[in-house]
Amino acid sequence: MSLFSKVFKAKKMEKKQANTELPEIRLNRGYFNVNDVLKDVANILMHDARSKRISIIYRLNKNVPSRMLGDRYKLSNALVEVIGNGIDFTEGRHDISVEIRRNEKNDERNEIHFVVTDFGVGMEQSLVNGVLRPMLNSDDPAKAFGIDGHGLQHARDIIHAMHGSIYMQCKPLEGCRVSFYVNFELDNRNDRRKYHLDSEEG
Repeated sequence: MSLFSKVFKAKKMEKKQANTELPEIRLNRGYFNVNDVLKDVANILMHDARSKRISIIYRLNKNVPSRMLGDRYKLSNALVEVIGNGIDFTEGRHDISVEIRRNEKNDERNEIHFVVTDFGVGMEQSLVNGVLRPMLNSDDPAKAFGIDGHGLQHARDIIHAMHGSIYMQCKPLEGCRVSFYVNFELDNRNDRRKYHLDSEEG
């Protein structure tokens, strides 16, 4: 298990034990490769996904730069929360898809968009706002479905700290689609992600 995996799991346990507001999100700044982010996410979610026979399918657009400047671990954390939520509410062998692309209309920022789609139990769209906002009322309707929203709220806070936004669409028995974008500093506008497979299986 990677160091990031251990730290993430420890923090997740702390969140479950504490019923207080999370501290302000502070971002670190450094260069990273988007493939390393996906490795972080895989290390965290591999066990849960395999135990439920769920495959996570990544689709990266060629316009996603291979090197970005920002907080790799906070981005990994946000993705783990969003994808992990999809795993929690997906049964059987349904896949979860993760689409990643860059908004090329934004010349000044490296605006990366993510769309995470699951085909789980879903929920009424009217309950979505209760999931993404802090749950202050014990009788919140979403809690009747076993949804406390803490993971998605943490992802939301990270995304907002990265000058991004998150939106969620759901249908009962059809699953949910979580769309969000974050902004990174742009090192090279002409950079394109470099494809590299370690093996034929990879």
